[in-house]
Amino acid sequence: MGSRLCLGLGTVLLLGACSADNPEDRKFDAQAAKDLWRPDAPQGCPPASSLQLTLDSFPDPTCHTLQPFRGKAPGADRVVAHGGAGAAQPVTVASDGSFCIEVLLVPDSLNTITFSPVDSQGCPGQDLTRKIEHRSCEQPDGGAAVVVNVAKGATVVSESEPSKGQETYLTDGNASTVAEYSGGWGWTDANIWIGVALGQPVEVEKIVVSWDEDKSGCHYGRSYKIAVSAYSNPGQMDLNSGAWTQIEDITAGDGAEDAFSYSHPLPLAQHVALLLKKDGCNNWSEAFALREIEVWAKDPKTIPQPPADRCP
Repeated sequence: MGSRLCLGLGTVLLLGACSADNPEDRKFDAQAAKDLWRPDAPQGCPPASSLQLTLDSFPDPTCHTLQPFRGKAPGADRVVAHGGAGAAQPVTVASDGSFCIEVLLVPDSLNTITFSPVDSQGCPGQDLTRKIEHRSCEQPDGGAAVVVNVAKGATVVSESEPSKGQETYLTDGNASTVAEYSGGWGWTDANIWIGVALGQPVEVEKIVVSWDEDKSGCHYGRSYKIAVSAYSNPGQMDLNSGAWTQIEDITAGDGAEDAFSYSHPLPLAQHVALLLKKDGCNNWSEAFALREIEVWAKDPKTIPQPPADRCP
């Protein structure tokens, strides 16, 4: 007569004491694989929590596989996170709401990371999902950093097609190839924009613009501007957009080769652009024949990588 019937979650016991799964072994939404990294919520949690977190800016891409993420989670007790490489070690939220959690990334991949605040009762808040790309770190050669023409082979972007030659000639490293641009009818400024995308930020030490003609001809830049942008995608050169910084305003160029050197603080650039206005002659229209645009900076492959950022 001591037998009894117990109904559990998927378990029926006919004899003996009742037993159930350990709550800490169960998971939120146990059938959803994305949630297997979070412990089960205790009973009584609100169905829609107002608990939220925000993230500070973080490097994207990063070359470190263990990447710290910092942010704020007011009212939370701890923060948990999960990505393609697994779950991160949960961290406690400070009294001011700040936190720092280190997440392991899948190397050379685009990683999707989900962050969740959890209160002191174990109740989860609202998820926040962010993407971050991992790229392998450049390996320095162990020697002193050397200065190279980082524009060699770089992509040239312009709203104007060359009237002669090809835009790739401007960064091919070959001084015998020439690209010619024309515009500005009726003695008006040409305003031809030509940009060079460097692919990564560099501190510019020197810029060299090589023309096909000197002051004995016409097809050189007598009046033009040079600007740089540290943005990854600044758009066309517009000095009023806030994305570009003018570093040269040439009003009496004499052709052949124009070289501009810089000292600290060095201009930071992912893009370098020329705005061509007037050529060397006072003609009905303007024409510019360019051999090469060079941007000299320290070779990124010879610059030691900074130490990995870590949470305190």
